[in-house]
Amino acid sequence: MRCLSWIAILPVMFLAVGIVSAQNPHDVADLRAALEKTDEVIMQARDAVAESGSERAKNLLATSEKLQERARSLANAAITDHNTPLALRAAKMTVKARLQAERAIAVTRQAEENEDYVRRRLEVTDDMIRTVQEKLTAEIRPQIRLIFDSAREKQQRALEFLQSRRLKMALQMTLQAQKSLEKLLQGTELQEKAKQDYETLLERYLSLSDWAAAYDSRGGADTENRRRQAERQRTEAENLADDGQYMRAERTLRKAVDILAELQQKEREPQKIAATLDELNEWAERLRPQVDQSSDGKVKRLYETARDHLDRGAVLSREGNYEQAARRLQAARQTLSEISNLLGQ
Repeated sequence: MRCLSWIAILPVMFLAVGIVSAQNPHDVADLRAALEKTDEVIMQARDAVAESGSERAKNLLATSEKLQERARSLANAAITDHNTPLALRAAKMTVKARLQAERAIAVTRQAEENEDYVRRRLEVTDDMIRTVQEKLTAEIRPQIRLIFDSAREKQQRALEFLQSRRLKMALQMTLQAQKSLEKLLQGTELQEKAKQDYETLLERYLSLSDWAAAYDSRGGADTENRRRQAERQRTEAENLADDGQYMRAERTLRKAVDILAELQQKEREPQKIAATLDELNEWAERLRPQVDQSSDGKVKRLYETARDHLDRGAVLSREGNYEQAARRLQAARQTLSEISNLLGQ
């Protein structure tokens, strides 16, 4: 068998030796033709491997694809640089790639004719059917049930083909069933994660909802309207969850959580601003003696700027403009930090 392989290689190797002169248009065309021929065999191998599911054939195909990718890279470099040795290497490598693809095709044909192999593939599908059946709930959507029933029907037909010794048809049918079942398994795993995310988010919503109910009395009409909006979103999310649409339910519930979280942040903003204002005023007072003693005019100007930011921040906070107040306090913090650096603190 190995001798036959080398007999197949020899004509192309002789061609490769003459090829390159990588400057000769005819030789370049021959090299490209060799690469294209390998591409065609690889395409045939891909179809055959997809239909057979043979792991050995998959490995041979993967090796072939890597060799062909390398052959193309060498060929491109050879043609660009007029490099004869590189072109010879490219020609040899594409032949090796073609042989690996042909071996993959041969292995798939052997698998299709091997009854034990086909039986093992059917057993794998049976295991997948049981796994999917355990994960599916009674209230699954009709389209998911349809896919599952179709997969089971294909598996039943595969078994009938096997019993009638139509091995190739049995293998193709059970592999089709496996593809459908793999999609369902991926879907149910995503569904389980979405359900967990939804339930975690629901706990967060309920916590915020308890806070919002107590806050309503002092939050005014706008707060009440926003809380009701969140409650409507929560009701819609629950309906989606009851229908098993946990991904959509999670997205809808997140909108409700965002509304209540925004209300909570708004309610806590005055205390946050007041605490920040106290902290920065204390910092400014600690720096004041050193600023007074400093002969650096820049330090004194920066201190006046910091004090202005703090005073304006306090006024804005009393007016309820907490966003602008926060910006002023941030500016004050940066200025006080610069003063500290100049004073060597």
